[in-house]
Amino acid sequence: MRPRFAARRIAASLCLVDTNVHFFCWMDCDPTRCMEMVDKVGDCGHTFKKLKCNEGTKSRKCQEKCTRKLTCGHPCLQKCWNECNKAKCNELVESNVVPACGHSPLQVPCHMTTSVVHGGSDELLQLCNTKCTARLDCGHDCSGTCGDCMQGRLHMPCSSKTCDKELICGHTCKAECKVLCPPCKSKGCFSTCNHSKCDGRHPCIKPCDPCIKKCVWQCEHQKCTKQCGEDCNRTPCDEPCTFVLECGHQCIGFCGEIHPSLCRQCDMDNPIISARPLARFVALEDCEHIV
Repeated sequence: MRPRFAARRIAASLCLVDTNVHFFCWMDCDPTRCMEMVDKVGDCGHTFKKLKCNEGTKSRKCQEKCTRKLTCGHPCLQKCWNECNKAKCNELVESNVVPACGHSPLQVPCHMTTSVVHGGSDELLQLCNTKCTARLDCGHDCSGTCGDCMQGRLHMPCSSKTCDKELICGHTCKAECKVLCPPCKSKGCFSTCNHSKCDGRHPCIKPCDPCIKKCVWQCEHQKCTKQCGEDCNRTPCDEPCTFVLECGHQCIGFCGEIHPSLCRQCDMDNPIISARPLARFVALEDCEHIV
């Protein structure tokens, strides 16, 4: 018999791979204590890399691709440790149902061929990859698909790089089209008043130096007493304009405002006049459109 408390170590073959594990001479040789890293083959047939020699494969989940077939005949696309009978087959096949949008053939996951029975199904319609042909309000073509845009009910945000809309200052917006137009940062301010024009040496976003000359907005009933660069203390006049047009008829605008170019008698066929025969109109200062 060996000494119970011998201080020297001995080498003992403890496991199937004949690993030398060192214990004190007085210790009992226990194969379950082997910590050597080895490769083991699991019940599924796949190899588990670098397991402890004393560790089984039952507690491990195999991460290899499953090699079994589903009931539909397609290969299982799950990880090996998943149960195939709980997995939905996602192999793309041609749908046996024509979607309500009319775009076909439509590729759908295999499991949907039995669950979707009518073309108006939202689950089916959202899979339509036909390019949306709509023109967005911004003027750019929609970049989404029929499914992305819910068959035209709600379009994807515009993907164009720049907005290119004309801002109120006259410059072109350079922001992305899908965001609201930010304040203009271009140089060369176009602001004008009745007395002068901005020299354009500062960014458009920066306010101009206010004009200190007397405001010229007035009519025969009232007038503004403030400086040109201040808010007017004169309210718009609601009295009819008494100006006589070149045709000899009275102006259809308001007193003290720009004279609209239309005549109530001469332009009766114009939709603006015919829709509101008794209304008064305003001509916008910058574009002279009539509202």
